[in-house]
Amino acid sequence: MTLNSNHVGLPDMNHRVCLIFWVAFSATPSVAIAEVMDKEPSLAFLWSIAVGSTLVALVGCRASPWFALLSAPLPLIYGTALFFELIDPSVGPTILKEGDIGYIVGVLAAALLVVVGHVGGMVLWWRHRPTGRSSGHAASGAPLS
Repeated sequence: MTLNSNHVGLPDMNHRVCLIFWVAFSATPSVAIAEVMDKEPSLAFLWSIAVGSTLVALVGCRASPWFALLSAPLPLIYGTALFFELIDPSVGPTILKEGDIGYIVGVLAAALLVVVGHVGGMVLWWRHRPTGRSSGHAASGAPLS
């Protein structure tokens, strides 16, 4: 890059023109062919939602299994809508063709992760649930010595 002798540190006129054209052309939309996968959520987005939902479900269901009634409907509705898109006869084959089998496996694995989070939270609650027994007695009811 050559420097203009009048202004130290600024590029010469040719570089400024190239920069202006580069910004102008990169900022304007180019011709895009709208494919089916352009309208589908990316795997990175789906996995970030799945990991977040799993963590919320795991912690919430660990505190109370009733939390699943609050945390499960939104991922369930979203996953069901995505599932119906995958089995749609007009959209499903195109998703399989454009996104490959990896996309479908990734979507199903992300959905399975959310289910595992809910079930895992309930299992943790079950293992550490309050039993109603006093801590000073053994399981048979006899005092500990």
